Amino acid sequence: MAYGSEVMMIQLHDPNQLLRIPRLLKRVIRRRVDAVNAVYEKVAEELDVVLIKTRNIPNVHDLRNWHIDRMHPGPYGHQLLAKEMASALAGRGWDIALPEIKPLDVESRREKIIWLVKNGTPWFLKRSVDLLPAALILMAWELCKVTRELITK
Repeated sequence: MAYGSEVMMIQLHDPNQLLRIPRLLKRVIRRRVDAVNAVYEKVAEELDVVLIKTRNIPNVHDLRNWHIDRMHPGPYGHQLLAKEMASALAGRGWDIALPEIKPLDVESRREKIIWLVKNGTPWFLKRSVDLLPAALILMAWELCKVTRELITK
């Protein structure tokens, strides 16, 4: 870039590696996440943007790297992403030191339960109005698709 900057993008991880959800919903999620990642790949290639491929990060789907919601990186996961980003910048000639990864602070089971009750339950109740019906519709659509594939074989 003209001003000594670099554009970076981070592909989506595979949430199916972290979530306990029905197989049918996993198929829906996999297809959608892969589609988004394919677009990221194309944009990064066309615009010469740094692309962090989260699925290539060793042990990326280890639950200790993720927030209790299993959708967002936790403190340790953010450190891993920062290291990947620094490494990618160093690979492009930037004079940058890799960040030191600090030891993992483990939350107690009690802390996790408190977070789920305080934050997870309200989120789930709020999202069950829009997210749950959408997920059910997408799973029904996927089931129709799977059935059509079986019939046409």
